[in-house]
Amino acid sequence: VSFPRNLLEAVKGEPVAVEALVQNTMGRNVLAEVSLSGDTETQVRTIEVAAGDTAKVAFVFTPWRAGFQTLRAELKPTPGDTRHDNDVDFVGVTVDEPDVFRLLYLGAHFSWEYKFLRLLADSNEQLSLACVIRAGETSYYSQGLPETEKADGFPREQGLYNQFDAVLMDTR
Repeated sequence: VSFPRNLLEAVKGEPVAVEALVQNTMGRNVLAEVSLSGDTETQVRTIEVAAGDTAKVAFVFTPWRAGFQTLRAELKPTPGDTRHDNDVDFVGVTVDEPDVFRLLYLGAHFSWEYKFLRLLADSNEQLSLACVIRAGETSYYSQGLPETEKADGFPREQGLYNQFDAVLMDTR
């Protein structure tokens, strides 16, 4: 297994396509299981590679922190393969900060702080503001969240919080 490139570039929070190549040097077709590992996530793909051929394996990686990261592609040992030194490869990923700072505001009620942040975000293209605010005993107001999230309470999914650079919580 190998990566066709030595270095990839990505933006924090945005998916990037990662491609690995699997070469079969055996005299028979092989069912290969390839895994891609990053900071926290591991993805696994199974492909069939014809004898003496090379196949591409595609992954989608979403970095949630900026900076340099290393991805690892590993081929599960195949029966009959006597060379295990080429069953793993690494690629560097340079992850840049996005052009927009994403802020999630969680509030127990509507307040002047939220109104000020909304005015600031509306007048500044480098600030994106999403919110979930408790408007009543059982009602919530939300804006700027993905459509899959309903405004029936405060978000519980960890992945949703990863999409933001900061979370501001008003508990008054």
